[in-house]
Amino acid sequence: MDKLRHEAYLQGAKGGRWSEAEGMFKVACKEPETLFAVTEGDPIHGHFVAELAFRADRHVGLALIREIDGQPDVSNFTAVCIGEDEPGGNIVVRVEDCQHGVRNVRDATGTLSEEEKRRRYATVLNGSYSVPFKETANRLRIFRDDAAGMFHFYYAVRLEINGVWHDDWMELCPSKDWLPPGTAFFAAAIAAGCENAQDEIEIVSLERRQTPSGDRDDRNTGFAVTKREYHWSGAMGQALVVTFDERCSYADRDVKFVFWDQMNHVPAWHMNNQFLYTYEFVESWAPETEKGCFEPMSDRLNAFNAVEVLEDNAVRKVIRWRYLLTNPDYKVWPDMDVGTQQPEVEERYTIYPDGTGTRHIRYAPKLDMEFRNWHELEESIVIAGTTSLPADHIHEIPLTMLNLSGAVKQYDRAWYDENVKTGGKEIFQQGGDRAEIEGWEEMIQVAHFTGGAPDAFIVFANDPKFTDACPPYRATTDISWHSYIYQMSHWPVNKEPYEEAFKSGTTWPGQVSHSSVAGVEAWNDIAWDDGYKVDANGRRYREWVALFGIETPFTHDRIAAKTRSWLYPGHVRVIGGSARLVRYDYGKLAYEIFCDSAAQQVELAWIPDAEDMEAAALVFHFVGNPGALTKVLSEGQPLEEKVDYEKAAAGDGWLLRVRQPWRAASMVTCLFG
Repeated sequence: MDKLRHEAYLQGAKGGRWSEAEGMFKVACKEPETLFAVTEGDPIHGHFVAELAFRADRHVGLALIREIDGQPDVSNFTAVCIGEDEPGGNIVVRVEDCQHGVRNVRDATGTLSEEEKRRRYATVLNGSYSVPFKETANRLRIFRDDAAGMFHFYYAVRLEINGVWHDDWMELCPSKDWLPPGTAFFAAAIAAGCENAQDEIEIVSLERRQTPSGDRDDRNTGFAVTKREYHWSGAMGQALVVTFDERCSYADRDVKFVFWDQMNHVPAWHMNNQFLYTYEFVESWAPETEKGCFEPMSDRLNAFNAVEVLEDNAVRKVIRWRYLLTNPDYKVWPDMDVGTQQPEVEERYTIYPDGTGTRHIRYAPKLDMEFRNWHELEESIVIAGTTSLPADHIHEIPLTMLNLSGAVKQYDRAWYDENVKTGGKEIFQQGGDRAEIEGWEEMIQVAHFTGGAPDAFIVFANDPKFTDACPPYRATTDISWHSYIYQMSHWPVNKEPYEEAFKSGTTWPGQVSHSSVAGVEAWNDIAWDDGYKVDANGRRYREWVALFGIETPFTHDRIAAKTRSWLYPGHVRVIGGSARLVRYDYGKLAYEIFCDSAAQQVELAWIPDAEDMEAAALVFHFVGNPGALTKVLSEGQPLEEKVDYEKAAAGDGWLLRVRQPWRAASMVTCLFG
């Protein structure tokens, strides 16, 4: 630890002491109703984090104390402390502060009532809803968001789940900074005095550090996937970050695709430092006896979800995201004591250099119990940072739905205002849009934004003829409660206890919030009697493949062209006997070609399905252990690697992506050796 500089009484005036010997620092206070603080290091200002680690679990705290003339100003401080409640001896985590000499103001804005302040600035660890914890993990954190002017208070928690201990942060209600910009603070360890306090509290570490308010500039990183610390709107965490190069038209705007632990690894487009956009996840609900949504959003410890890179090469990135459907109490839909199955989801994201990719969903529900329910596949969610609101990023026309037969439906803000009054029943449902869109062979959903951000689209194949892209049961687009107006704050980043069974709303504009403008749901055959596949363990599951990406705003023709080349990719004929076509893989946007080690030259004739068809690129996966791919020709003319095509070794073969736009029947020749 750095040299400890000052001691201060934040409450009371005697009974505190501290010592440091052989690298061990301890604080103590037995005087009741006393907060004894010892600062460490130089004061810090701006955008920063202070963290305290300790060996006790009660009567300890972390404070930020205003610095004036090199001394701590005890009339202005904020702190997070751990104590215990009188009746049950449960651990209580609470916020203490002093604003210009007035104790426990906490909310300088006057927004919260006294009852709200009592409830939200103190949490009892007694297993209440969305706080299924009985102990802390012996760490405290205060984060000062400089841009929003907010203090955030965290306490680490731990929970044993299926025999494994997991830990992460929970949060108390934030507090608006009441001091002038540029104010510096000492970080201090607190011993909270009481008659039964421990003799001494061992402080493991007291750290403070300034942190970036936004993520690094990746405009020159190129097409890559990197596991690293990621920063957005002041918050920080670990993420897999996919960046792009000049082949993506928005790479120069630093648009990237992230799997961030502060979002429970829910994949999202990073549009800018105030705006993330996600297609959500599989979600379902339990009987009314159980609170909450069963989804990865509820997994605040990241106990049931994880991401890993399966492919990382010049042609594409493939990332696998696995999760279970759980509620905020870690009940696995709805009770882990019934049967042995768990509701499991695996999603594979295949991402290409132009910012287009596929989302391959595999869902195995919990079927060893009587209860059944429908589930969600997608929501169009806009996430706003601490200096903006979701509505700031949503266009006057939030959503367009279209298909390849020429149908186009646009929904503007006025339409949403009317629709939400009846939960969609009188307009979207009874008006016929819901049933009509469900009948489309392909559902193309395009979200529109402000500020020069690209449109984000997702396409679901929705006809039984696409046997490798969807089940035989149609999915349904839903716009009922959805709107551009919401400021829901239970996710991401925010880790406060839920205010309601299914959600929380923001208290101040300086909180991360989100809103959803549409959803895609699976209502048909919730009994799971047919239309499923079976894995090696006998589990039933279904699969959906969706195309997603970003595009220039309101260029629906381009999105339709990408959809057409995905679902109706044309035909590939292998000329000669050294190779054969295995299949077209909707989940990878690729033709799989078998050619063994004897193959030296493979000629492929691509024939479009229609005269107006255009494919931005063709992807081939050669399997069967062919030799090295040495040369590629189109119509007999040599192509240049990294200009006309990319290639990469992949398992027992090679990947090839030929860039040029494909509009007419063409010949591609590949030489191996």
